Amino acid sequence: MVKVNVDCRYCHKSEHVKGHGKGNGRHPHYRCYTCCKVFQLEYTYQACKPGVKERIVDIAMNNGFVALSRRRVTSRIFLWCYPMVSHLQ
Repeated sequence: MVKVNVDCRYCHKSEHVKGHGKGNGRHPHYRCYTCCKVFQLEYTYQACKPGVKERIVDIAMNNGFVALSRRRVTSRIFLWCYPMVSHLQ
């Protein structure tokens, strides 16, 4: 068995990161015992990756949603989340 050092996505330490089972997509989950967060390195759906939601919000704000209220914008953006992800790759 090969041991792989995994850095925590939140605190960027690798000393106390251990395996924490597998998710529905059979991707391994990891738990950082320093910051007590659970994360995964691979994602089945591209929209779940860290940073994608912020990119979609930036694109939507720059393309004509400026006149709408913030509440309406965020609700509309999340309805568009999955179709827009294919264009971001």
